[in-house]
Amino acid sequence: MGPCLSTQNPSTDAPAPPSYAAKAGSGAPAPSPSPLTDRSNARDAARAIDPAPRLPRRPAVTSSSAEVLFFPDPAMPCRATMRGQQCRRGAQCEYAHQPTNLTRLLDVLNSATKTLDVCVFTITCNEIADAIVAASQTRGVDVRVITDDDQADAKGSDVGAIEAAGIPTRKDAAKTHMHHKFAIVDGTTLANGSFNRTRQAVLGNQENVVVTKGDPALVAAFAEEFERMWVAFGRR
Repeated sequence: MGPCLSTQNPSTDAPAPPSYAAKAGSGAPAPSPSPLTDRSNARDAARAIDPAPRLPRRPAVTSSSAEVLFFPDPAMPCRATMRGQQCRRGAQCEYAHQPTNLTRLLDVLNSATKTLDVCVFTITCNEIADAIVAASQTRGVDVRVITDDDQADAKGSDVGAIEAAGIPTRKDAAKTHMHHKFAIVDGTTLANGSFNRTRQAVLGNQENVVVTKGDPALVAAFAEEFERMWVAFGRR
């Protein structure tokens, strides 16, 4: 969306409010800036120093039946480390060698042994796409994917690679968006939240994923929603 342009006609509409600076020679002191202006100025000054200030990293939160993953992560995971290999770059490697929220989510996807139903707005994170494909091709898991038709054709989308791997994929084919973001593993584990499957969501956005086990009613509700869309989108 472009910038909001003023429709004010300078010849007929009311003039803009005066500046906080006192007019020269007027003798009148300038009005004091409001607290809102003070906060705005401080925020702008902070952004001038760091245009994208990062919040302190939050650890995953675990309860008896659920685990909450908070993004962003400090770095993408090192692929050598993910494969259980020694990273040849060592301390020079810019990628994460310790577990991250993304690697924990990948662990959930990689735990699938029978079924994996993925319902997500967009997939551009190669690590996640690789895990989906590996579940089908390496472990023989029955994988299905539902996604948004506009995002499936967007630049950088991994949906084409998933389809090329022979994984059944359905899209909404609607003017509106299929905006869900959840996955069901083996009909018993649910991963859902705000997190889109993108590199931007991993490294930049404030996102969450809740991984739930041991709650059959909750998992069943999402499974029913997946089946409803799978049938509906198959008719389009």
